[in-house]
Amino acid sequence: MILYHYTSACHLRAIARHGLTVGDVPTDIHRGGGRIGVWFTSAPTPGGHGLEGSAVDKKQYRLAVEVPDDSPLLVRWSEWAPKNATAETIGALHSKAAEHEGEGPASWYVFFGVLQPSTIRLCVETATGTEVENWGEVSPSEMDLPAVPAWHRHAWHRKLMKSIYRNAK
Repeated sequence: MILYHYTSACHLRAIARHGLTVGDVPTDIHRGGGRIGVWFTSAPTPGGHGLEGSAVDKKQYRLAVEVPDDSPLLVRWSEWAPKNATAETIGALHSKAAEHEGEGPASWYVFFGVLQPSTIRLCVETATGTEVENWGEVSPSEMDLPAVPAWHRHAWHRKLMKSIYRNAK
């Protein structure tokens, strides 16, 4: 199954090197709970997914990723969230997405694993619709954000959760 992952230029080199390894899937916004998972959508447009408000433009590039649809690591958000996230968390994510036009939560998926760079079939610059050939080389290396290799994903998530908890106080 082809699903889309939206990202910024400063993440592309790390993704080209290590694949899709991390993302935060909030489970309790009041307690800072969450799981590591890579967000996907079946929507070919970046609107309505809550990607706004970041320090980087997470809507800049669309990666078409071949995700094994029979994998137990792939879940549809609408089926997984009610059993694993608080109602307040679900409401907050859905309302953030609703602020912008698009397909939103009905198109969301989460992959609770690592997808290698070889699963990425295409990269498109969303503003122009242009296919990007050497997408891992788009931004100057000094602009890139640090890579998170698969073996470091749990430490990355612990650090993220501490930061969220600290900023919530």
